[in-house]
Amino acid sequence: MIEIQLSVHKMLTNFLRLLAYFLMVFGMYAFFSPLVEILGYIPLVGGLLKGVAGTLIFLAALIICIPLFLITLSLAWLVYHPKTGILIAILGAVIITAIVVLN
Repeated sequence: MIEIQLSVHKMLTNFLRLLAYFLMVFGMYAFFSPLVEILGYIPLVGGLLKGVAGTLIFLAALIICIPLFLITLSLAWLVYHPKTGILIAILGAVIITAIVVLN
């Protein structure tokens, strides 16, 4: 019974982590959505620009939220498992550095 509860707890924890990541992505997309709506008012090409800009902002939010989520997760892990928290923070910093260098 204890093993079953532990596995349920692990699944719930992983589900909540995934949910937190997607909520972060949605929040970033929602932050930039007024810009997408403004593009929709441009005559002749507004619909096309709105669709392209919405897709690009969503993809950018997916990519940018990965290191931000890892750093947030690492701050939580630093309290109970400092070694794991430091490794996750380093991974997030490496991803941020790669994104900055590639741009």
